[in-house]
Amino acid sequence: MAIDDLLYTRGPILEHVSPLHAVSALSAIMMSGVAVVALLYRPAGRVLKTVGWASVLLLTIFLLNTMLLFSAGR
Repeated sequence: MAIDDLLYTRGPILEHVSPLHAVSALSAIMMSGVAVVALLYRPAGRVLKTVGWASVLLLTIFLLNTMLLFSAGR
């Protein structure tokens, strides 16, 4: 990151980043956290006897992120 900032001559590189990237970054952080917790804690039960709670939560975060990015991009 430091090299990129040095070579970008139009000022601080993060100043020119779209705020929508913060939504994607937050979503990626939350999804990574869910994956880590799911690896450490594996309950025996399943949601609707098919998938685990982590899969449902990951799908929910993904869909919310997609909706936010789509609606903000209009």
